[in-house]
Amino acid sequence: HSQCEIISTDIDEDTTAAIVVYGRQYAEPVHKFLSMENVNQIRLPQDFQDMPLDVAYQEIRERRRTLPDELDSIRDQLAEMSRKWFMRLATARDVLLDRIDEIVAIPKFGGTEYAFMIDGWIPVDDLGELKDLLKKSFGDEIIATQVAIDEKDFEEAPVMLRNSALVTPYQSVLGFMGTPKYGTYDPTWMLAFFYPLFFGMIVGDIGYGAIMLATVIWLRVRFKDNPGLQTATAVLGPAATAVIAFGFVYGEFFGNLLGSRFLNLIQEVWLSAGKLGFGEPPAGATIILPFERTKQEMVITFLIIAIAVGFVQVVIGLVLGIYNGLKTKHMSHVYEKGGILAFLVGFVVLILSVIFATALSRMAPVSQAIGAALLFFGLAFAIKGGKLLGAIESISALAHVASYLRIMAVGLAGAIFAEAVNGVAQKAGNPVIGLVIAIPLQSLNFIIAAFSPNIHALRL
Repeated sequence: HSQCEIISTDIDEDTTAAIVVYGRQYAEPVHKFLSMENVNQIRLPQDFQDMPLDVAYQEIRERRRTLPDELDSIRDQLAEMSRKWFMRLATARDVLLDRIDEIVAIPKFGGTEYAFMIDGWIPVDDLGELKDLLKKSFGDEIIATQVAIDEKDFEEAPVMLRNSALVTPYQSVLGFMGTPKYGTYDPTWMLAFFYPLFFGMIVGDIGYGAIMLATVIWLRVRFKDNPGLQTATAVLGPAATAVIAFGFVYGEFFGNLLGSRFLNLIQEVWLSAGKLGFGEPPAGATIILPFERTKQEMVITFLIIAIAVGFVQVVIGLVLGIYNGLKTKHMSHVYEKGGILAFLVGFVVLILSVIFATALSRMAPVSQAIGAALLFFGLAFAIKGGKLLGAIESISALAHVASYLRIMAVGLAGAIFAEAVNGVAQKAGNPVIGLVIAIPLQSLNFIIAAFSPNIHALRL
């Protein structure tokens, strides 16, 4: 009926723009229809809504022409305001922040008409240097005195860790787990010892470790001015070295490439009739090295080693917990940690007494009774110190020890994968095709070995 007109054009593959011209009396039903059809409507600015279309179009073109100049003018005004006021406002801000710091520090000061006192914290090893500096600057007018710290101050006391150059980089890793409280034991050395040990036990491959160590050395040389990377590589370097060391123990070089199926370069270390030897072992000799963890008969031994290592670390942690409790005079903490330790030792004694009952003969009932007594009294002391939580923590200690099975499981999975890759490459029949198969798969295993065991080692 010639009551509307539509002009449209495609803006892109997904968008079409259209102008719809219609009588004012149809405005409401048209708007409702477009809304129901999910059509986005672009409305003219308020100033142009009552203008004829051609006039509005000309006004918009004029505004488009003049807007860049207006924006440049506004930017110039803002720049001028910044030049005029920035330094004044920044100075005022700094003065106010300093004043706030002064007000916050007032409770740490005391004074009379003739004297004043400042209370603060400083590492005890630096106290002598502070006294010398004050005496040099003020003579005998300023006196620095060390005040004994009460137990109630332990929560607020700042903590500064000081370790040897080899251990210090691990303080940054410890920071992610929380800084130890004042008066307790610094566990950084445990992290520095056990993290490389666990990582090496899990990965244990000369080839992978050599690549890791070469990467660490390159990063240290290439980014010698980057403190973050220097700290990270100082942590990862010993871990990569441990991977190489355990690679020699396991006899693994990109899996089983050193074995008899491939390069046949492994010289076995054996023990026979009290004699230590190398090379081909005689009949009945005990093979000491390599410890071939992927062999079926070695899996149980590897499992026992992983559990034993976990037991030792958990026991060390409990002993340190008892030490911290005694040092901070928290006897409930001592009872709880001591009870858990007795419970854990009693459980191990009881299990071993049952397993080796035949070998122990008449001593088996005695050792079983000792284990049961340790279990009972350990649980009682844990409950005395930690109430219900003490009982839960006692059971959790067993779970913590069992969690060290991941050393065996994750490490064994990586070693078996590497051997499987070598086997597939060997069956290809062609060295070139074998390399094409082996290199990407070994690279994948290396990437997994570089990251996944890291997480497990840190968690343990």
